Amino acid sequence: MNKRFFSIIHNGNNYEVATVLRERGEELLLLLHGLGCSKETFRDIWFREELTDYSIMSLDFIGFGESTKSNQFSYRMEDQATLCAEVVREILPKQMHIIAHSMGGAIGLLLPPDLLNSTLTYANLEGNLISEDCGIISRKTISVPFQEFRDELLPDLKALSMTLGEGRLFLDSALPLGIYKSSDSLVKWSESGDLLSRFQQLPCKKAYFFGEKNSRLDVLKRLNTIGKVMIGKSGHFMMNDNPDEFYSRLTTFLNVS
Repeated sequence: MNKRFFSIIHNGNNYEVATVLRERGEELLLLLHGLGCSKETFRDIWFREELTDYSIMSLDFIGFGESTKSNQFSYRMEDQATLCAEVVREILPKQMHIIAHSMGGAIGLLLPPDLLNSTLTYANLEGNLISEDCGIISRKTISVPFQEFRDELLPDLKALSMTLGEGRLFLDSALPLGIYKSSDSLVKWSESGDLLSRFQQLPCKKAYFFGEKNSRLDVLKRLNTIGKVMIGKSGHFMMNDNPDEFYSRLTTFLNVS
């Protein structure tokens, strides 16, 4: 795996998108992280023998991780999706699988139709689909003015992140304004009902992955015939809480037609 930065021009501004990339097989696993997270959220995937035949790319959205921190960027979900699509097009994968966690689930659903229509599978890892999915960070973040969030709520969130375990949240590497504006856009999209509709209408094989501790999520009742995959002994960060079971179940999902 190699760290690689992609320069993307968007609305007249240049942005650097940080990625970790392994180019190997014809099928690309595109990893999309959640709010307050980074590409390091998926750090265990690089050591999974069952996935050695895949190309893999994990990226930092603008404002997060090692990607550009900019006060000019909108931080709307659809604009993050546009930049993500430009990065994907630069490496031109022959086939693609999307593995999207939390906020990344919303961004993945807003990728351009040509990319989604050519996607083989979509693994939604407790990705935002309905209003009730806006919980621990996003809705609370926008409940106060930005300065209050930055000066009072954000330190509390950082303290909370320590209780979730190492490698779950990466708030220190995120731009506070990026978290705030992303939260506003994420709540609006989640409340619109459009994300659930988009997920239901995806033409590819899809499944909703969730942690055992979250088996009463409201969204589970609304997924109808969409496949559901529960990961034992885990919560929202299933890929970190129980990586062995998560990546085993993910591999099965990718390989079963």
